[in-house]
Amino acid sequence: MTRGSKSQYRFDKLLSELDIDSLKFLRHKYLEDISHFRQNHNLNDQDNAQAYKRLQQRLKMISEELKLRERLLTVRYEPDIYFDGDYLVVSYPSGITRKYNVLEVDGHIVLSEIHD
Repeated sequence: MTRGSKSQYRFDKLLSELDIDSLKFLRHKYLEDISHFRQNHNLNDQDNAQAYKRLQQRLKMISEELKLRERLLTVRYEPDIYFDGDYLVVSYPSGITRKYNVLEVDGHIVLSEIHD
């Protein structure tokens, strides 16, 4: 695992362990940080542009995690969420099970439901 992917893995793990309120706070903080960074740094400088891109990427990850969690909350019971090989499985107490491919597209995590 490269340094970047280790950092990415740790950030993914952190997001999965946070509750929704913490994710909302973190999203708000990243929105402010991105705005502040854009106002105070020359984005034509390659190092600044890369740092800005990382901030945006993390914000997107946070937003995607929030979106997934909020979708899951609309269901009135706690699903069991786990990985089965390369697939993310969401199993609801009602007996409904959904399986998702977990893809990385342009550095972002994308879930794609598998329809049998």
